Amino acid sequence: LLEASPAALASGVFEAACEALAAALEEETDASVAVVTYDSAVNVYFARAGQPPASLALPLRAAGEHLLPRAAEPFHPVSEAKHELTQLLRALPALHADRAAGGAAGAGAGAGAGAAAGAACACAGA
Repeated sequence: LLEASPAALASGVFEAACEALAAALEEETDASVAVVTYDSAVNVYFARAGQPPASLALPLRAAGEHLLPRAAEPFHPVSEAKHELTQLLRALPALHADRAAGGAAGAGAGAGAGAAAGAACACAGA
């Protein structure tokens, strides 16, 4: 899980983690990957082969309350959307830098990679 707070962006940790994850996708694997972004909001990304990424913004809840998408599967087989997932991970640092410069960090909602508020990737399978 990667934090995209102003401190994570300023330190370069966020960008380094996104690049490391993008590089890891180059390996042949049958793993599935979910990309989830967060700082003051949570965004779940949906990457499908041949389509631009879409995101679903979820408000942060009080401790103990969890809200996760059920309508769409957030895990994507790497083999089916490797290119789209890699592009998304490589675009996130610039998107967050732009958001931070504009003072809109964490306010993202809607479709497209620009709706990001931070980033995290979780892998399942292998």
